[in-house]
Amino acid sequence: MEKLAMEDALTGIKNRNAFTGCEKKLLEKDSGSCVFVHFDVNRLKKVNDTYGHAEGDKHIKAAANVLKNSFGEYGECFRIGGDEFFVILEGRKCREEYENGLKKFLNLQEDYNNSEKPPVPLEMAYGMAEYDCSMKNPEAAESLADSRMYEKKKLMKANSLKKNINGNFGDIKPPEFIRTIKKAE
Repeated sequence: MEKLAMEDALTGIKNRNAFTGCEKKLLEKDSGSCVFVHFDVNRLKKVNDTYGHAEGDKHIKAAANVLKNSFGEYGECFRIGGDEFFVILEGRKCREEYENGLKKFLNLQEDYNNSEKPPVPLEMAYGMAEYDCSMKNPEAAESLADSRMYEKKKLMKANSLKKNINGNFGDIKPPEFIRTIKKAE
């Protein structure tokens, strides 16, 4: 019963209940440091609306596997909402472990997209914050990780839009007066 209460049925990783329990344990600590990383799957609504919820579930499972295989050896991975995940890394080396896990994460996400070729590539925004357990306020660090994740999401969206515009319109030449202005500069 406890396993069912603490494990996400779709992904097999820890769920929101387990996350809340982990927060409580962190509050009991008087010292130590952690790294919190908040993840959000980009374009899941597009996947669900265009290709159906079965494909959306496949996307969520892939995201969980990428996270588990990237950060699982260093810390705890949680699915805390529909397309939101959280990783908690504890200990003296948590910053280094974050850097190592992030490298794996980026590579595994790319490997998944190249090998599985999902109709919408798997892409996750993320934000990190460090937490000192003596602060007794993990919510503040979680909030910072959350806001950094949303900043990353905005940046990824802007870069994607720019890439699409450049890719779709890169062969269009600017009018002569624009070329003349650029030469004058």
